Amino acid sequence: MQILTQNVFQEVRQPGDIDLVEQITAMLVREGHPNPTAWHDHPNIVQAKQAAPKLQRFLINRYWRMRLGQCESSTVAERFCLIEDGTDKEWLSLFDSGVLPAIVNYVL
Repeated sequence: MQILTQNVFQEVRQPGDIDLVEQITAMLVREGHPNPTAWHDHPNIVQAKQAAPKLQRFLINRYWRMRLGQCESSTVAERFCLIEDGTDKEWLSLFDSGVLPAIVNYVL
């Protein structure tokens, strides 16, 4: 497992870096979420918008773990899909198949 260091928290997104916030927002739009950008106002996501992909993933995972943890039904399986390791492609695939359905279902 990769450990995040202080340097990661200071990295900013560079031209050509994947924007995970926009990728997730596009998924929410695709699935017909009634307010696909509402999550952009949370402090973790405000910070993530300017962050490098590793920090974006960390902050996005933190946000969705918190939101899913507030659901009345168990969302342990969904939160388990919010991995820190692996490629961005793998993370997005797990998010799409394992997390996004719950977000849409619970209108988070």
